[in-house]
Amino acid sequence: MEHNSSEFFWLTLTALLTLFLSIPYVVYRIKSGKNFASVAKKQLPDAVLKAEWAQRAVRAHANAIENLVVVAPIVLMLHAKGISTSLTIGACTIHFFSRLMHAIVYILGVPFLRIAAFMVNIASTIMLGVILLKSVCII
Repeated sequence: MEHNSSEFFWLTLTALLTLFLSIPYVVYRIKSGKNFASVAKKQLPDAVLKAEWAQRAVRAHANAIENLVVVAPIVLMLHAKGISTSLTIGACTIHFFSRLMHAIVYILGVPFLRIAAFMVNIASTIMLGVILLKSVCII
């Protein structure tokens, strides 16, 4: 297997998950509009979304984007430094599954599990960051 391909695989899945998280609430917005053209001309503000799950889906998607912006550069820098270990692969794998779980429980409205999934996600990102920092002898 090519160097860092496992980390890239999980990062790619995370990016695709982030993209796909917009689909449920976009479909809801289209179905809530009079027709597709009216929705395309004037987007419904998030506050106007009547279904609570749709409001949570918007927030889950935004949270996924915010987290992707943090983890992607770390994984790319690890790759640039040629660092690929069982810890980096494990952290990227955990990162993906914690993002998936976070999105599911967020949309379903299960606060305790959402917080737990988010904390696991943060821990995996911190692990990747620490590995990167150790490689440049900062810590």
